[in-house]
Amino acid sequence: MRAHRSGHGIAQMACIAGLGIAALSACAGPPSPPSPPPAEPHTAFAPVEVKVLSDPDWLAAGFGSVWVKRPEGFVSRIDAATAAITDEIRVHPTSEDQCGGMGPGTDAMWSCSSNDLVRIDPETNTVVATIPAGKIPGQGRLARAAGRIWVLAGEGDRLVGVAEADGSLSEPIALPVACHDLGAAADIVYVVCERADRVLRVDPASATVTADVAITKPAWVSASAGGVWVSADQDLFRLDPTTLSTTIVAKSLGTGERGAILADDTGVWVRRVDPFLTRVDAATGSATRVISAPFRSGGDVIVDGAYLWTSDFDDRVLVRLEIPTGP
Repeated sequence: MRAHRSGHGIAQMACIAGLGIAALSACAGPPSPPSPPPAEPHTAFAPVEVKVLSDPDWLAAGFGSVWVKRPEGFVSRIDAATAAITDEIRVHPTSEDQCGGMGPGTDAMWSCSSNDLVRIDPETNTVVATIPAGKIPGQGRLARAAGRIWVLAGEGDRLVGVAEADGSLSEPIALPVACHDLGAAADIVYVVCERADRVLRVDPASATVTADVAITKPAWVSASAGGVWVSADQDLFRLDPTTLSTTIVAKSLGTGERGAILADDTGVWVRRVDPFLTRVDAATGSATRVISAPFRSGGDVIVDGAYLWTSDFDDRVLVRLEIPTGP
């Protein structure tokens, strides 16, 4: 290390000696990433807290409501405008055989019962279909693409689509490794595989893996027209939606296993234990907003209309915030 640092100093002196004053900036090296903005308290965004009966985690928005899966077998439905719980829908018996999973369809809300998918009619708040999809219990986001709700099956090494129209199952798409969670955009499914250090792009139309890249410990993925975002280890990555090549690395903005990310066309919301929420710009990868809150654990993050919603599983609460204006 000493020799390396001495050599760098000699090179800098040679650069300064050989260039005029106007060119000195060329010797300075790459600029440091901008510092994040000061944290703002969540109380600045008209927070509303919704207490639930047990640990909330995965969220979904649709049909004028926010929906949250609770571990003992219920989905709580919360009116987005009033933040009032309007129904508790049992989706599976209370048991040790728990599952995670929420996702909106075109005309129904979807959740899980053990390895099955359940279809909830938003008009009646009842389970109208239970489909033996073979879903792995830990998959938290149910991704919608190409007219189907997609799940990881087997050991996480198969991708199966459930048709929204009739509940029929697609032929399984074989994955090269075991994976644990999904995202989707433009009828493409993106798959994260933490134990294998891989991120995959799957085209349902051809039923093939069309891109496969190595990223260390990818935990969560969220895709939109603004890019494919992956929280991996301690960092946040933006990937090209076709090749999965890395276009941005936002250092130290990853969530770990206890958080979540939500991408949109201009950036991504990052839900962590501390700080509570961070907004990251899609063009630069820099943090443009940091929101603090006194909650103790992780959870999910979604957007519904004018509001940001997050869950906090240790405090058994959902938090609604007005979406900040500006960057």
